[in-house]
This record gives sequence, structure tokens and C-alpha cells, in this order.
Amino acid sequence: MAFTDWNQIKSLGKGGQGEVFLVEQPTTGPQHVDRFRVALQKVARDHYADAQIPNSQALIDLIREVVPVRRGALKKLRPPEAQINATATLERMKREVAALQGIKHPALAKILEENLAERWFVMEFCSGGALNKDLARTKGLVLRTLQRLRPIVEATAILHARNLVHRDIKPKNIFVKENGDLVLGLRARIRA
Repeated sequence: MAFTDWNQIKSLGKGGQGEVFLVEQPTTGPQHVDRFRVALQKVARDHYADAQIPNSQALIDLIREVVPVRRGALKKLRPPEAQINATATLERMKREVAALQGIKHPALAKILEENLAERWFVMEFCSGGALNKDLARTKGLVLRTLQRLRPIVEATAILHARNLVHRDIKPKNIFVKENGDLVLGLRARIRA
């Protein structure tokens, strides 16, 4: 199964329906080598007549080290034969993706790429992990806790206004961004 140009780094967790992986998307790749080589040769020709750029791959490698890569959380369903009700599981994933793509709110996880035919999607990665591992940050600070959770409540209200119900709001499904902001991972269903 190919995930376009997302590279799997490590597993972030498993559940009954599938697994979530930390993935990275390269900011440079083999297709950039020739463009860099031409640009560097032009710079060398225009500014450093005696300089030669024998291997622009070394520069690409250096750029990869210093330029941040785009990270995501890849949610991949188990193969249909490994699930009791694969059709229902895929339908839940489709609803989840549709809900996340249809609502823009800073406290809702963003879909970066999806391929539902292959049973996966990539959403933004929150480097702080799940809130259940970050509870000590605001322990005893009631006002700060309420301020952190307010965007989650606002996002939930938007979901409800669109007849979507989050099926599993809990600290394990709320994620912490690098700056400390909270993001709700979504498991939505249409309200009956």
C-alpha cells in the first residue's frame, strides 16, 4: 500500500480498527536535485568563476537536515479480511474524513491527504501527544484549564450545529500542538 510521498516513521498506537503512524513528507526529493544543480551552477558561474559544484546531492542532504519536514498522523485501517465488519469501519472513516474536511476550526484536526479507496488518511500531527499525557500542565489551575478547553467546546458546538456528534471525547482523543493549543481528533457520526 502506497501513501504517496509520506514516509512512515513509527507507530503511534493501535486500536481495534487500525493503526496510527507518525509520517513525514519530504520537502525535497530526487526531482529537486537537477533543479538545485542548475541553480548552483548558475550561482557559481555568475559569482564564483572558479567554483565547481560536483555533487549537489550533498547540498540536498544538508537542506534535508535543516529544513523541517511536514509531519502528519497516518490513520490506516486494518485489511478488510482482518476486521469483523470492514464495511461499517470504512463508512465511519468516510464520515470522519468528510466531517474534518467540511469544517474549518483551529481546534479540529486538519486532513492533509486521504485515500479512502486504500483505507487511509493523514491528519495534522500534534507533537505534544494526547492530552491524557499532558494533564499535569494545568493541574490545579482551573481558569487555565477552562481557557485551554474552550476551543474544544466551540468546535464541538460547531459539530452539533451540523448534525455531527463526536462519539468519543476524552483526553486520549484531544491532542496537544507544539504551542500548547488543543486539537480534537474526530470520530463523528451523523445525528439521527
